[in-house]
Amino acid sequence: MKAIILFITCLLVFNANGKTRFVRVVFSGDASTTATVIWDQKRGQFMGFYMDTVEPFKNRYRQEIQLTSKNNWKGMSNCLVELKNLRPNTKYYFTIKDSEGFGRTYYFSTAPNVPEERLSLIGGGDSRDNRPVRVKANKMVAKLKAHAVLFNGDFINLDLNQQWINWFEDWEYTIDTDGRITPLVVSRGNHEKT
Repeated sequence: MKAIILFITCLLVFNANGKTRFVRVVFSGDASTTATVIWDQKRGQFMGFYMDTVEPFKNRYRQEIQLTSKNNWKGMSNCLVELKNLRPNTKYYFTIKDSEGFGRTYYFSTAPNVPEERLSLIGGGDSRDNRPVRVKANKMVAKLKAHAVLFNGDFINLDLNQQWINWFEDWEYTIDTDGRITPLVVSRGNHEKT
């Protein structure tokens, strides 16, 4: 499990005001109470991760979360924040502050934890070729507003830095205009070498 989380850490990242890019929310445990947010700190220094269950006014969030870890991978400076003890079926708004200011407000929802509540999941994978089709599929993710995307690997073809950057650029189309992020549940494919 730790290997999968490390892999996800290396994969998943975010974009706000040109300082951070490729934001991701990942479910790798109990999706009703835990989540991981990952992004690429493109420039500037990380100053804080802020979160709330109500839409904030003027970047006034009730909770500040510490950075869990940071690593350099495929030309990106990946930052990771693990969120625990979340409430099921709840919207969480968040932003990242760095040395250039606050980024965009994003949000995601935790999964429900009662059997009577229906889940909406999108399944996919093998997105390594045909970039125009990948972009169209990613735009559908934003429209469908599912609880999560189950992605079964083979993100890219040759595991090259530029291929990963292109993949993350295209994944940004899954973020809705209101900042809604659909969380990922991922597995590694045979084309992911590192």
